[in-house]
Amino acid sequence: MIKDQLITNEYALYNADCMDVLNTLEKDSIDLSVYSPPFCGLYQYSSLANDFSNCANEKEFLDQYEFLIKEMSRITKPGRITAVHCTDIINTSTYHLWDFSRNNFVTREIRI
Repeated sequence: MIKDQLITNEYALYNADCMDVLNTLEKDSIDLSVYSPPFCGLYQYSSLANDFSNCANEKEFLDQYEFLIKEMSRITKPGRITAVHCTDIINTSTYHLWDFSRNNFVTREIRI
């Protein structure tokens, strides 16, 4: 659901669940995106199945997050920026920080 939006000739702002907006945006159409994903286990924002905060565990979250990364890669212009606000996340069974580097997210090949 899109709560609010402002679209001009120069920019667009959305206050919405990204899962409702991403598939409406054209490939290579974004210069800058800024977002803060709701990591599972920190806060529960809704009871919706597509809400990242409702993932049962790290694997489920990362599977869902991979979809988001692929969509962000699709809509972001080559050479432009996606800024992700995040926090340290503790795995409650090992008490170690999540290691995002081991998940090998592949977005797009680098164009030189």
